[in-house]
Amino acid sequence: MEWQKRTNGMRQAADLGNKAASEKYALKAASYDSDSVTGQGKNELMAKARALETLLTASILSVNNRMLLSSMVVGALGALLMSQARWLWLPIVP
Repeated sequence: MEWQKRTNGMRQAADLGNKAASEKYALKAASYDSDSVTGQGKNELMAKARALETLLTASILSVNNRMLLSSMVVGALGALLMSQARWLWLPIVP
């Protein structure tokens, strides 16, 4: 909701010919993609999230071997069911 207000404000400022306000809104909108000052831009947050995801995945695999094995079983079961749906190789008749 807040971004809609800012976008509308930027459009109104550009429509009225207020270049200073229009440039201010354009800089603020650009900071949402990448903000090197605070590190809170979309690109910086995505990089932090991917690093954390890798760390968490590695810690789950190294700490809980039972979870790794159960996920492999579930994956194999999913592959089996998908192959049944694709090729109908099990003679299941209702």
